[in-house]
Amino acid sequence: MTMQANTECRLCGMEITENVILVNDITNNSDFYFYYCMDCDALTSQPFNRENIYCRSEENTNFTPKRNIIVNTLKSLFVKFSIKRLLSNVSSGAKILDYGCGNGDVANNSKSLGYQTYAYDVQCDRPDTLLSEIPYFSSENFSQGPDCYDVIILRHVLEHVPNPIQTIKMLATRLSDEGFMIVEVPNLNSIHRKYMGKRWTGYFAPYHEVVLSDTESLSKGIKRKILRPGIFHVKSLTPGDAKIENHASIIKNGCKLTSID
Repeated sequence: MTMQANTECRLCGMEITENVILVNDITNNSDFYFYYCMDCDALTSQPFNRENIYCRSEENTNFTPKRNIIVNTLKSLFVKFSIKRLLSNVSSGAKILDYGCGNGDVANNSKSLGYQTYAYDVQCDRPDTLLSEIPYFSSENFSQGPDCYDVIILRHVLEHVPNPIQTIKMLATRLSDEGFMIVEVPNLNSIHRKYMGKRWTGYFAPYHEVVLSDTESLSKGIKRKILRPGIFHVKSLTPGDAKIENHASIIKNGCKLTSID
């Protein structure tokens, strides 16, 4: 695929004319480009038609095949542990929205912990593995769900949406007075990226529209009052002193963190 001369940052709208990163398109192993915004410390993908890439299919590389029992079991156990920890201070019976639910792992575990759980994804068809008692909404009927939620979870979702800032702003209007969001995203500063190069899984081209940089991108968004302070789980393997200083500044700006690993 030919690289275009420039593109706009999905976070701030600034035109990016240089700092281009070449990675692999995992669907066909061809070249794929990300543009680095120095102001946001984040990546924006090249223009790409994603209209039909999200489907519940065994051939879709965005979903783990059902037949891969070992991977699915390990993934389920990890999600169960993570959700239990992330919701440890949330009152039983609270309304939880799993926004971008995928196969329903997060929603199912939330429901098993006693929360009023709801699920959303872009597909009209309901995930086969989502518990039947969990209400499911798509882009066609999302407005028909509850007026507000106590917790909205975006677990590896924000990097998939074309307009992350608008998505956060929209979801903020659906939070209760004391509600918050739990957002988990890939970390551009991850040590894994340095070792894996253009095959780093955080790029996940062509599915990822943006890739944030540790907590820096989120911090700038909060300071500009673009993002609402909430709980952010960030995968971070940066050096200890820098990591502690970075996270301390985020907390000072009103953003609670669940993890500094």
